[in-house]
Amino acid sequence: MKRFLRRTLFMLVPAILAALVLWVQASTSGASQRSERSGSAMPPLGLQSVTLSCTDGTLLNLELDATALTALADAVVAINLYPAGDPPLACSLSESSASSGSAVLRRLLALLTPNEAAASGNPEHDYAVGGGQVQKGLCTINFALSAHVGDTDATSPPTSGGTFNLTEQQSCLMPSCAPTCCICTGGHLVAKPDCLHVEGNVAQLNATVTHSDGSFSSLFPVGSEIYVEAEDNPDMIGWNGETGVPTVPCDACPATMQLLHGNVNVHDADCPGCAGTPCVPTTTTTTTSTTTTTSTAPTGPICHFRCAINTITGCTRFVDSTECTEFCGAECASRCNAVLSSCATATVACNNSSTGCD
Repeated sequence: MKRFLRRTLFMLVPAILAALVLWVQASTSGASQRSERSGSAMPPLGLQSVTLSCTDGTLLNLELDATALTALADAVVAINLYPAGDPPLACSLSESSASSGSAVLRRLLALLTPNEAAASGNPEHDYAVGGGQVQKGLCTINFALSAHVGDTDATSPPTSGGTFNLTEQQSCLMPSCAPTCCICTGGHLVAKPDCLHVEGNVAQLNATVTHSDGSFSSLFPVGSEIYVEAEDNPDMIGWNGETGVPTVPCDACPATMQLLHGNVNVHDADCPGCAGTPCVPTTTTTTTSTTTTTSTAPTGPICHFRCAINTITGCTRFVDSTECTEFCGAECASRCNAVLSSCATATVACNNSSTGCD
């Protein structure tokens, strides 16, 4: 009797497995036919169909695995938490209808065919999305980034849409004396990307400024270009303007800064999760023999100052000479005011000397 039961069990197991496979195939075929009739395509195994929509008109349909979807969702949250631009950019993620009715089936298929699911990706779009805050000099600046392009290995592919926004928060010695006593006058910038180049977790883009006011109006007038680099894990962002030095589009190589708060998500369709190579800002000098050499950019200039109380001196390092010139006097006034003194403005100067600095 036991032998008979054992033989019966051995015959039933293959039959059950075969029936399960046939049911999965039939279910997949039925789901595909329903998708075709409804005009929407069913996403590959293990992927979730979502739509990224933003107030700048972005409407991007994506098919992402769980890891990529979580990273993009975090970046969208950061855009909305730290508003930037005037008007500020806002984005949202929604699930596509084609994926909602077949989610359970796709998860079952992913479990039955893990290798196929793991090989799936988002082969159609490169994108860089994120928002947050950075500290630049004495000022806190919010940023918002949404740029995307069809998958390509070109170094300067034109984007299919997006926005790069900045908002500098106003910071004054006293609210009653604003804006004349403000260290950071505040301002907004809105720019539309012209091209986007994504390599692994690094994205570079340049964009045309369509609106600027306050502190951004002189550095980035309307119609000028702004060059941006974004890095994902570690999350970094940086930008600069037209420096006069010839640059390759989408490869101007601005210095990047760590985020105070926020999140950046860079997605390379060819290689999701791969590490890119952040560029290193360089300066070009000519020797007496007329040969050209390239070296890493030196550390930024130092703002030296002295308060009216002769024993109080200080210095602060800035990223570049433009920021040092613009904010050195405000730094002196702020630091001296903290010790109940005025700033001895005649001693305020920007140079690379570290004498007297810690």
